[in-house]
Amino acid sequence: MEVNIAVQCSACLKRFLLIVFASLGIVFCAQAQKTDTVYLYNGDRLIGEIKGLQFDVLSFSTTSAGTIKIKWHYVTAVYSNKLYEIKLDDGSHYYGSLDSNSIDNNVFNLIPGLKESFDLHSIAVLIPIKRTFKARIDGNVDLGFSYTKASNVTNLNFGGTFQYRATKNLFKLSYDIINTFQGNENETARKQDLRILYDNYFHQFWFFRGYTAFEQNSELGLESRMNVSPMLGLRVVESHIAGVQFSLGPQYSYETPLDDEPTRQNFEALITGYVIVKRVLDPELDISVGVSYVPSFSLPGRNRFNTDASARIELLADFFLKLTFYQTFDSDPVAVSASNNDYGITTTISYKF
Repeated sequence: MEVNIAVQCSACLKRFLLIVFASLGIVFCAQAQKTDTVYLYNGDRLIGEIKGLQFDVLSFSTTSAGTIKIKWHYVTAVYSNKLYEIKLDDGSHYYGSLDSNSIDNNVFNLIPGLKESFDLHSIAVLIPIKRTFKARIDGNVDLGFSYTKASNVTNLNFGGTFQYRATKNLFKLSYDIINTFQGNENETARKQDLRILYDNYFHQFWFFRGYTAFEQNSELGLESRMNVSPMLGLRVVESHIAGVQFSLGPQYSYETPLDDEPTRQNFEALITGYVIVKRVLDPELDISVGVSYVPSFSLPGRNRFNTDASARIELLADFFLKLTFYQTFDSDPVAVSASNNDYGITTTISYKF
C-alpha cells in the first residue's frame, strides 16, 4: 500500500513539474518574441530582435538564422517598439523607440509625448535599453596561461569587465590580475587593477564620471593604492567607425609601499583619453587604446603615466583572442628600491556575454 502511494505521489509530482515547466516555457517564449522589423534595399523584410548598431553594422537576431550582421546602408526602414539609446553622427542623443518608412528614410523617435524625425542613416549608434536588471548587464571574461620550461616561469592572467547600462547612466567594473611564479617559489611578481566607474550623460557631448580604483604592482614596489576621482568627460567622436573621449578631474590617492617606507596621501590631477576602432562584420575585430596622466600636487615633479592597448579578434561566436600591451611609469615610486617602469604583453582568450 505504501509503495502504491509513493508511486502515485511520484507520478503526481512528475505531472506537476511538467505543467510548471511547460507554463514557464510558454511565458519565456512570449517574453522572447522577436517583433522588430527591418526592411532591406532589395525588398526583403526581416522580423527578429535588434541587438544593436555600432560601427556601421546592425546586429539582428532571428529565430531561424541566429544573430546576423547587416551593413547599415543596406537598411531602408526599421520598426521597433522597444527602448533604445540613439546616437546620431552629429553627436545628438535621443531615447525612445523607432518607426520609419522606406520612401524618404525618415525615422520617428516614439517617446511618449515627443516625436522627433531624423534621417535613418544619420544614426551612428543604437543601444537597446533593456527593461530588466539582468538584461542590462553585459561584459567579458578573460583568461590566459603560459609556462616556459627553460626558465621555469609560469604566468597566469585573469580579467574581465561587467557593465550595467540604463537611460543616460552607465556603471562599469573592470579588473585585471597578472601573477608570475618561478620554480617552486611563491609569487615572484603581481599586478592587480580593479576599477569602478559611474558615468552620467547629462549632455549630448558631456558626461560626469565618478571613478575609484585599487592598484597593486610589486615591480613598482606598490603594496596598494586607492584612488578616488570626480571627473568631467567629453565625447569628441562617436561615429560609424570610431569612438574618442577624454576626461579630467582632481584625484585623491592613498599608497602603501611593499617595504618599510611610510604611506603616502596624494592630491593629484587625473587626465585620461580613450580611443576605439571596431569592425563588427565577421570576424569581429576591435582595437582600443587608453592612456592616463597623473601629475601630483602634493609632490611637485612626480608624474605617473599609464597605457593600455588591446586588439581583439573573434574566433568563434562570442569567443575572442585578445592581445594586450600595458605600461606603467612612476617618476617617484613609493618604495625606494623599486623600478620606475613596468610593462608587458599578455595573450588571453576572452568570452563576451
